Amino acid sequence: REEIIDERMKADFIKNIKSPPQQTDAERNQIAKSADLVRDITSKARRIAGTVLDPVEKYIHQPPGEAVWGLSITKMDVPATTLLAELWCLDTYEKLA
Repeated sequence: REEIIDERMKADFIKNIKSPPQQTDAERNQIAKSADLVRDITSKARRIAGTVLDPVEKYIHQPPGEAVWGLSITKMDVPATTLLAELWCLDTYEKLA
């Protein structure tokens, strides 16, 4: 059963993940810039109609004469290791597709 194998692979990934290295100044700066951009967009943008009860907050913003900005925000209620395992370990069905 593929789903059992997938869960075992993800559990093994989580068990064997090592502590991350220290962040570099460039990585810290990129995170700070991203957080500033999110604050900037959410302060100016409007929430997309019909998404108030969605688990993902969706915003859209278009400054006059500029490109349209879109932003989606959701809260991940799982440990970072579980999220990484979901992103890193493809499910068997996805591999076969």
